[in-house]
Amino acid sequence: MIRPGFRQETCVVAACGDCGHEFSNSEDLGCELHFRTVQEATTALTDSGWKVTADGVQCDECATAQQCRENGHRWPLCWRACACGCAKGEPMLPDHDTPRESRHCLICQTREERPRQLVKEAR
Repeated sequence: MIRPGFRQETCVVAACGDCGHEFSNSEDLGCELHFRTVQEATTALTDSGWKVTADGVQCDECATAQQCRENGHRWPLCWRACACGCAKGEPMLPDHDTPRESRHCLICQTREERPRQLVKEAR
């Protein structure tokens, strides 16, 4: 028996089936969100970039990582010079003894790095 002033309810909470990350309100100190129905939870999840399928739930990070595993990364056209100072000979990172450049996947933000490529100017 429950005491006066308390009531017992059933709610729906969601967590990523891959990494276990609970769906929460990041503005409210990351508190787990409770929904009245699966449909209400599904709407909130998909509005936040989570993937909901018949197989389960994926957070936005796991969903984008899976997309890149299945379809390959989508890289920008250009590489960016490293900002650590290695291009000026003053690297802030110990393994940057030569100028480096990097790019990030436009889907999952995976980072790729290489020694800076010198482009020969056309004459």
